[in-house]
Amino acid sequence: MENRTVRIDFRKLSIYVLKRIWLVLLLAAIGAGAMYYRANYKVIPTYSASGTMYVYNANPNMVNYQYASSSDLKSAVQLIDTYLVVVKSNKVMDAVTERLAADYPGINSEFIARTLSMASVSETGVVQVISTTEEPKLSMDIVNVVLDVAPGEIIRVVGVGSIEIIDYAEEPVEPDPSNMLRNCLAGAMAGFLLGVGILVLFFLLNRKVADAEELTQLYTPPVLAAVRRTRKDSADVAAFILTQQSPMEMIEGYAKLRMNLLYALATKDSHAVVISSAISGEGKSTIASNLAISCAMGGKKVILMDVDLRRARQRDIFGYDTGTKGLSEI
Repeated sequence: MENRTVRIDFRKLSIYVLKRIWLVLLLAAIGAGAMYYRANYKVIPTYSASGTMYVYNANPNMVNYQYASSSDLKSAVQLIDTYLVVVKSNKVMDAVTERLAADYPGINSEFIARTLSMASVSETGVVQVISTTEEPKLSMDIVNVVLDVAPGEIIRVVGVGSIEIIDYAEEPVEPDPSNMLRNCLAGAMAGFLLGVGILVLFFLLNRKVADAEELTQLYTPPVLAAVRRTRKDSADVAAFILTQQSPMEMIEGYAKLRMNLLYALATKDSHAVVISSAISGEGKSTIASNLAISCAMGGKKVILMDVDLRRARQRDIFGYDTGTKGLSEI
């Protein structure tokens, strides 16, 4: 099997996409609208409560971070992760669950652990404990119980000097912001990329020849002429049949085809020409009839034979036995 290298003309690809940019914009708008709808009607609002505690570290540099080295800062970040691991340990979570079970029947340690996160406040020794749930009071209670239970276990495991509670959590009154703009932009970008991807895929799968230049690049036979395809009602013969009143572009196109064809046949014994195509609807009947008319206009005697046994069209074009507007009346 012959291997053919697939080449992508990015200029033609860009033109192809720009001509159908409405599809890209439509999908981008749909994506943004979908994210807006999801954020407003499908996503359950959450509430975050937070409390703070101060960790007296064994390393004096970590008490005041403005004098800490880069290695100390890296160690401090790692310590925050260590604190969170200790807080989510089975011992701490079981104690927190036991304290909350009376007010929240059915609550379990796995659920509590999923709601928790920790962060350093402005790169200081202050650690923020955060709980995010769908109930504001539950978020507050989880944080406050963790602040009561966790410090002792952190001191025992990590070996810090001591821990002092700064602020206990208060019940949040408003849900967490959903960042609507960012979500809508993400949806629009996803729709945009999907639209571009679809158009690129269609471009790569399209095997139709767009112009004469592309035809000469793919195949060796010479191109005799290029005639623009006419959009028309198939019942209106005058719309696509060549006459003296036809647009000049159409007349010149078929004249060029006639002259080049006659020149190519000048050294041939037979002047018979066969016009065919791979599938129906590609214009072979129109080309054949207009080429015959163009040759007749040039003073040549022409016999046009329609040998399409399934879908013969010449009798309709020239108006034989059909009552349509035939060539003799145009």
